[in-house]
Amino acid sequence: MILIRAVLLQLTCTLLSVPMAEAVERVNLQSAGKFVVLTKSGVTNTGPTNIFGDMGVSPIAATAFTGFALRQDPSTTFSTSTLVTGNLYAADYMVPTPSMLTVAVLDMQAAYTDAATRLNPDTSNLEGGLVDGYILKPGVHKWDMGLSFGNTLTFDGPADAVWILQVAGVFALGKGARMILTGGAKAENIFIAVAGGATFYPSSHAEGIFLSASTVIFQKGSSLNGAAFAQKAVTIIDATIVKEAVKGQRLEAMTYKEPVAPVDLGRACFAVLTKTGVTNTGPSMVNGDMGISPIAATAFTGFGLVPHIDLTTTHSNSIYSTGDLYAADYGVPTPAMLTGAVLDMQAAYVDAHNRPGYISQNLQGGLIDGYTLEQGIYRWNSGIVVSESLTFYGPPDAIWILQISGVMAINSGARIILAGGAKAENIFWAVSGGATLGTTSHTEGIILSMTTVVMQTGSTLNGAALAQTATTLDTATINRKSYCSGERPEPTEEPTASPTLAHSLAPTTASPTLAHSSAPSTASPSKAATASPTDAIIAATASPTDAIIAATASPTEALIEEAIVEATNPPIETPVATCPNDVVLVKLDGVTSYPVVSASGKADIPVVEIIEQDTTTVTVSLSQLWSTSEKISSAGAVDAIYYEYKEDMWTNKCHEATNVKDREVFDTITIQCYLMSPYAHLQICVADSASHGILSTTGEDDATIPKCCHSEQSLLPNTPTVCYSLEIRCDNTCDDVEKSRMLRGNN
Repeated sequence: MILIRAVLLQLTCTLLSVPMAEAVERVNLQSAGKFVVLTKSGVTNTGPTNIFGDMGVSPIAATAFTGFALRQDPSTTFSTSTLVTGNLYAADYMVPTPSMLTVAVLDMQAAYTDAATRLNPDTSNLEGGLVDGYILKPGVHKWDMGLSFGNTLTFDGPADAVWILQVAGVFALGKGARMILTGGAKAENIFIAVAGGATFYPSSHAEGIFLSASTVIFQKGSSLNGAAFAQKAVTIIDATIVKEAVKGQRLEAMTYKEPVAPVDLGRACFAVLTKTGVTNTGPSMVNGDMGISPIAATAFTGFGLVPHIDLTTTHSNSIYSTGDLYAADYGVPTPAMLTGAVLDMQAAYVDAHNRPGYISQNLQGGLIDGYTLEQGIYRWNSGIVVSESLTFYGPPDAIWILQISGVMAINSGARIILAGGAKAENIFWAVSGGATLGTTSHTEGIILSMTTVVMQTGSTLNGAALAQTATTLDTATINRKSYCSGERPEPTEEPTASPTLAHSLAPTTASPTLAHSSAPSTASPSKAATASPTDAIIAATASPTDAIIAATASPTEALIEEAIVEATNPPIETPVATCPNDVVLVKLDGVTSYPVVSASGKADIPVVEIIEQDTTTVTVSLSQLWSTSEKISSAGAVDAIYYEYKEDMWTNKCHEATNVKDREVFDTITIQCYLMSPYAHLQICVADSASHGILSTTGEDDATIPKCCHSEQSLLPNTPTVCYSLEIRCDNTCDDVEKSRMLRGNN
């Protein structure tokens, strides 16, 4: 089977090979190149977004900058915002801003037209737009449909190479997907002309200049190196956008460097080692040995020490540890062994904290939540905070050293995730200010603390806690990973798929875990000639819930669970719900079915995609899937979509989207939940000309558009209309469905 698979992949690569494309001329952005975000219909932001570069809106006023808390400059020609490293310009500011923006918008439109109409493409309709795992060589690549991928898309070429992607439908980066640059490729030389709008799903990372004839939507935790130019609106939810020319900023902060040598722990071969004691409250579990020195065994507090079964005086045991417990007042040779272990622990801290050759300094000022770190040494002159997730991405022999001059805070519920084969024993946290692992958090790696390690209720650690003062455990779990010289039991299998969370620091050499990891020497988008473990993982764990627009669904949730849950650990919930009844159709007004699964050969994405849930609101993206059927694909769009929801406890909101293209994400909204149940209500109405054949033409689709939309009069008489009443979960706990329905009063 392995031989057959290798032969098939080799044949695939051969068939996809094409002659090297002639050099492609860059798209001239002209004055639009000043901006990192430029739009004609406004920019809406929610969450702690970070934007590096100037922003512009025209021909509309500064009020179209929503969620930026503008502070107008005394010159009245621009404003600033704490969320933007740059200036914000609007058409109602003082001269010369209005005319400058008018020219910039015209240049933006001209750039889109240039990119979208370049002739003689090097490839056409590659893989029907499902390009997950492909490597694109420089050139013009055209699709008469949408373009999407759920894991990776790589651009491989020298520093002066140019790519132009012409996308007639929508452009979608799946949840956790990444665009990767190799061979010296630059984001400023990648131009994506997309007619149907671009959506960056949660935790995805993109590279390039996006020229959209419609919208650009950044969902939570997504990131972009390049620029977003939209002829409609831009929506940003807790995302990061970097214009590379701005103060040298770039999310892709490093390339693969020379391998980093691991930190030698010597005799500090313990799950917990401390100089001033270990305190346990609650039923903690330490899977490994523990040691304290130079103090006595009484510094093991809350462990209920019992003599070893053979009555030896060299160590004790506890129901809260599967290993042995050693103290400085035990019998020979324990005192000398512990003295050596503590000296080696201190030497390991000094080595790790002072190791030269860091590849990143003060990344995000220590606020590194959602980032993906490639192998290397990272230095912070402050503390670091992880509120939700931090991913370590690299092969099994990759080494990470984190030099932290302040405190290490892994907040409650946050997770450290391993991807690409990364191992906990190869991650070294050198912390001068102490480490705190919050309630129900999960951490991977060896913590070398100059002071304390505190593990709060329900926290877990795969690795070791080596503290030069005290360690505190509160109903916590430590699983010592293999890291001791001459003692290497088989480690628990780690995941080998691509990273799944945002702000990805993408490598500039081909990733070792791409599903299709190598390209032929000729200029061709290509799949690899050798199979990758990723293929097997995708096949085994793919979930349609996480699929965006790819034939193989993104295994994000399964990978997170595999990465952070050991047999002895408590389950850790994923941030987005996967309950079977997240979105429930409770009423149909008409006969046209609510789209659940797209037509054969297209992606498996929902009309309503849940982005974020809590107990009071739910945030969703809305996609147009009514025109996906092959028999009506020529229509390509529906005339109008009306949607009504409760914005807060007192306010109903109605919106109208017109001429909505096939698979276009036409809005992202936040809905108020019911007071007495975990659900929110959303009504969606679709109105479309009978000539398109999308809705019923026999008069059975005759629903009434919500009155607050005030747009029904704009439709021609007897326009087919269908309405759907939906209820959406506001939390991600899968409680009893019937009980929930009873609470919200529906059958």
